[in-house]
Amino acid sequence: MAGLLVVACGGGSDRPGDCAPPGHPRPECTGVLPGTDLDDLPLDAEGNVVVTRAGTVIDSARVGGDLLIKAPNVTIRNSQIDGTVYNYFDGTAFPYVITDSTVGRDDRCIGQPALNSADYTATRVLVHGHDDGFRISDPGKVVIRDSFAKLCYLPPELSPPDGSHSDGIQAYCPSAPCADLVFEHNTVDARGTPATFMINLDDPNLSGRVSIADNLLGGGGYTIVTQWRTGPRWTVSDNSVVDGSWAYGPQSAEGTCASLDWVGNDVVRIDDEYRVTSVVAPLACAG
Repeated sequence: MAGLLVVACGGGSDRPGDCAPPGHPRPECTGVLPGTDLDDLPLDAEGNVVVTRAGTVIDSARVGGDLLIKAPNVTIRNSQIDGTVYNYFDGTAFPYVITDSTVGRDDRCIGQPALNSADYTATRVLVHGHDDGFRISDPGKVVIRDSFAKLCYLPPELSPPDGSHSDGIQAYCPSAPCADLVFEHNTVDARGTPATFMINLDDPNLSGRVSIADNLLGGGGYTIVTQWRTGPRWTVSDNSVVDGSWAYGPQSAEGTCASLDWVGNDVVRIDDEYRVTSVVAPLACAG
């Protein structure tokens, strides 16, 4: 496909105001705007949409498979992607922006991060039907705000050898540095599944500015893992971890608390609408 430009054809409505700080995102505040009419985009022979034209805008559209971004400066807004968004090909991460969009379907579980993998900005994105929410890989430059992710789980027979290793946001930089991650005012929920970490930042190549702030997080072996290795101090502030949702503990800094600006984090209880009903205790940096 040489490229595509989709013009908005649907309406919308205002988001619920109680998702703004001090509230947290929930499904009603994220994803495709209610009342939007979505146009189905034509799929290639593999069942995907491939973007190859710089500056492409996808607006009020449905992608019935994966979205493969192979051109720079792509914009996705108010759209449904049934599969996964990929933007790293032949050693290049093609920049994209995604807003008010839904990635995944709640009637399936895909064993991939919903959004991949570098040089992208996501705002008010609803993720479901994926065992991982978001990925940052080299060269980094990932910003995720005001978004909601409900993680699923694939058993060993579908994800060998031992099932999904689910993460909310994971740094995966095996061969080159990742720099600059902003993960602010998001909700990630993996309660009830054998998830790994909601914040998984233990990659030795992650550096630069790292801000993990004002998130609502539930589930995981440890809910927050932040292992600083190099570069400026990381900020981990004003996050809320759902009481008792972890298997081993609410957080682990792997001995790097001295390099973290850790402030205002709490263990909380929430209701069924992701609203904080009480603060159980302050969450100190440990591990």
